[in-house]
Amino acid sequence: MEAERFYLLGRRDAVQAKLAEVQKLQKSASALRERVRQLIEVTDEDHGKAIRVFTIVTVLFLPMYVLRRVHYCIKDFQP
Repeated sequence: MEAERFYLLGRRDAVQAKLAEVQKLQKSASALRERVRQLIEVTDEDHGKAIRVFTIVTVLFLPMYVLRRVHYCIKDFQP
């Protein structure tokens, strides 16, 4: 009877140690998940900025290029 009690107390301690380890790993996983989420948000913001700059440059310079080409074409056809 005493041997069973000693064995069960040992198993209980082992289970409690594993439980503590699992809880520690869960906290680490939560922190890691939050960090990854923040990094993804920063990356998305950077891509959004790059797309915005590309759009602005395109909207400004493409019409100027087209008008310049039209001007040269008209100039070439004048006598």
